[in-house]
Amino acid sequence: ALDKTVQTVDLKFYHRLSRIEVELKAGAGVSEAELAGTTVTLSNQPVKADFDVLQNTMATAADVADITLLTGTNGLSSSAIILPQEGINGRTLHFSFPDGTEKSWQVEGARTFEQGKKTIFNITVNRVPVGGIEVEVTATIEPWEVALVQ
Repeated sequence: ALDKTVQTVDLKFYHRLSRIEVELKAGAGVSEAELAGTTVTLSNQPVKADFDVLQNTMATAADVADITLLTGTNGLSSSAIILPQEGINGRTLHFSFPDGTEKSWQVEGARTFEQGKKTIFNITVNRVPVGGIEVEVTATIEPWEVALVQ
């Protein structure tokens, strides 16, 4: 039990949003230097929500937009914090490579971005004879680290 004689109180904070990370890897015929600085955009993302602190519930609004991920200092990793969401059709990861090449990958309609979790997309970029570039995508979901503030 806590009362005014207790000098410290542990506050527990939990992520109520979701995180997406994109890791680019050089594949056949492509170097990391060619990929560094690639801009990654995630389309059709809900951008507004209402959070009820008493009920601990979140409801997303119908407003959607494209979100440009923040590119890390190495130029090969990008990330964004997004609203949690169950499967939504029409979402794409769009890649704008430094040489001007554009490529998109359709996110599976059934893919969820869960509250308190991060989804990591590992993207291998290959040079191919027809079309120039192809992307191979694998994804994993992990807990997003929970911070304890004391």
